Amino acid sequence: MSRRKWSGANIRGATVCGASVDFAERRKCPFLLCGANGAAQMSHHRNKLHAKDGTEQRQQYCVSNIENDPHILLEQSLDAKDWALSNGLVKLQCYSIKDKVNCVTQFMPFALYPSPFPRTLFQQAVDVHQAMLLLYFRISSDYAFLKDAHRQVVNSERKSIIQSLIRRLDNLYNDGFQQPVAMFCQRADYMASEDDNGQIVLKQVEVNTGAVGSFATSPRFSQLHRRMVANAGLDASEAVTPVDQSDKMYAETLYHSWQKFGNDEAVILFIHGSPYSHLMLESRQIVHKLEEITSKKVKSRFITLKEAFSRLKIDPIDKSLIFDDKYVVAVLVDRIGREISDAELAVCVEFERSTAIKSRPMSFFVSHTKRMQQVLSTPGIVERFFTGPGEEGMAKAIRKVQIKGWPIGADENIEEGIRQAKHN
Repeated sequence: MSRRKWSGANIRGATVCGASVDFAERRKCPFLLCGANGAAQMSHHRNKLHAKDGTEQRQQYCVSNIENDPHILLEQSLDAKDWALSNGLVKLQCYSIKDKVNCVTQFMPFALYPSPFPRTLFQQAVDVHQAMLLLYFRISSDYAFLKDAHRQVVNSERKSIIQSLIRRLDNLYNDGFQQPVAMFCQRADYMASEDDNGQIVLKQVEVNTGAVGSFATSPRFSQLHRRMVANAGLDASEAVTPVDQSDKMYAETLYHSWQKFGNDEAVILFIHGSPYSHLMLESRQIVHKLEEITSKKVKSRFITLKEAFSRLKIDPIDKSLIFDDKYVVAVLVDRIGREISDAELAVCVEFERSTAIKSRPMSFFVSHTKRMQQVLSTPGIVERFFTGPGEEGMAKAIRKVQIKGWPIGADENIEEGIRQAKHN
């Protein structure tokens, strides 16, 4: 088995966050999100001299020089942390003292500077995004395929949430749905890999949906990094540091879903795993962005999964989801972000019987399992969902970024790789 070098990047639409590569100097290709180390050769700078030691500004702010000057490092670190606290790059940190919960707001962990990521691979991730969305949407809409893909899990003696969920979904599909519209948001994680031929290629690590984090925080990471790069005298233009608008995109999707429901008095309801959820502040930021982009007053409310047992009910006549005996729920947003019990799962599935637009429906949960990623790596599976005119290229684009998963059944290539690894 060949030795590969990996770097991480989260691609959301046109967003790359926290990429890291170790081949910037060796591979002569354009990069995005250039950090301070080695970036001077790829950007235009003014030859401004530092007041104390006479070095050029671009050299003064190279990472190696910063690390050798604790005063500069401390100054920039404090500045970046203050910016994070002042601009919402934060999370809740809660702890208990004598059964009383205390919460503080602290800045999220971040790198002081971004790192370079190959422009061609970034664009490849952006270009394949639409095909990836279509693939998982079509999978989620094919319940027979979902069940068959998880048949070994369903028939296993070991109890699991997937087993329980599919049993409950069976009843739901037999009874029929009240709401044909679904809101679907997805995050895909990619890495840059050096293949056996020494070429740098893009590979997908996983795909997530549901209570996906970073819709509101990732733009703030990008803003912070753009500011740090600009203050270092480096090129921070959009051509080098792409603009991240995932918070706006998510808010717009919520708004369009709310409009689709067709009731101006209905609410968007965010459901969290606890009042101290790590996603709570980010959900608030999404609501704030929603308020910025809309002219209508859209009501947003928050609730915990525990509270849902008593504060939500389905109207027996028109199947509306009613909150606090007062509000009709237009969009129910899953922000639970933790494992749920079987009783909680039953409540979540019951919401599917209402007219509320769900983000995400429970069938989408089944389509984004590790098991499904195994199934999709087998020949012919991706292709069966792209049979329309001009869609063959979509399947090929997805195949290029797929990582071969642990096989279902015998796979001689994988077995040979294991034998080589043991031998070495």
